[in-house]
Amino acid sequence: MILGVNHIGSFLLTNLLLERLKECAPSRVVNVSSCGHDLGTIDFDCINTHKKLALGSSDVNLFRAYAHSKLCNVLFTHELAKRLEGTNVTCYSLHPGSVRTELTRDINEWHMRIIKAIISKFWATDPVSGAQTTLYCALHENIEHLSGRYFSDCQLVQVKPEARDDGVAKKLWDASEKLCGMA
Repeated sequence: MILGVNHIGSFLLTNLLLERLKECAPSRVVNVSSCGHDLGTIDFDCINTHKKLALGSSDVNLFRAYAHSKLCNVLFTHELAKRLEGTNVTCYSLHPGSVRTELTRDINEWHMRIIKAIISKFWATDPVSGAQTTLYCALHENIEHLSGRYFSDCQLVQVKPEARDDGVAKKLWDASEKLCGMA
């Protein structure tokens, strides 16, 4: 479910819209990731065997799968930018910040208390403020040369080497095509 919602859905929708995006250029693709991608890894054996990013259903395992899926967003954006060179379609991935939403509604009560007491109270922002980096990537002029890059707080941020690895990004693209029935 996490792989499907956080990565495969965006991958498929973007690919279904690519020709139209090119026809309407200049246009942009904005993928909402998370700073959690820093904790993610890609286990292609798990994807190919189980069609999941990780196994297990504990809160810790679900968070790991979330982090892995957010790394997929960054890698997808990286590979998409390479494929779109010269088309006048650009793409960006971003961390919206810690935003007070219903994302944690299904985690156990103990973890929820910790999140509400510490994270949400001190670091989380309201949804309007949390949308600013998304709006920046969608609307800001003169960032076209940064296609494929990652933003946080409306600023360009360098991602870890695995999140910009051409080979891993291509391998994820190929696996994603297979999961979508495109290959």
